[in-house]
Amino acid sequence: MLNSCELVERTPAALVFINDGEGRCATTLDQVVAGARKFPRVKVAAVVIGGERSRARSLLAAHRWSIPVAQDRDGALSNLYGVAVCPQVVFLREGGVVDAVSVGEVSAAELSRRLSAIDGEA
Repeated sequence: MLNSCELVERTPAALVFINDGEGRCATTLDQVVAGARKFPRVKVAAVVIGGERSRARSLLAAHRWSIPVAQDRDGALSNLYGVAVCPQVVFLREGGVVDAVSVGEVSAAELSRRLSAIDGEA
């Protein structure tokens, strides 16, 4: 279970909104997970928007993600963070303050810059 308050209580985080299928959303999450390895303080979590739980589980298994993953079946979290397009990455400073939002695909350089900024190394 993903508790967004606990996620950012003492550490920064990247919250990645994806759909339940393969494609650019899953690829973006792979990139964020890999990029965050350079920043051990930064946690990564994913929110699957709608879709079927079985497809989300299959996607999780196929990518071997070991991060917290939640399913936003009713759209409440998506609405809270203003998600309009998938993928969307919300970069959160320690305590949950939104530092930046990336809509759509993000370059490796931009991802590293954003992760560094929330980690406090920028």
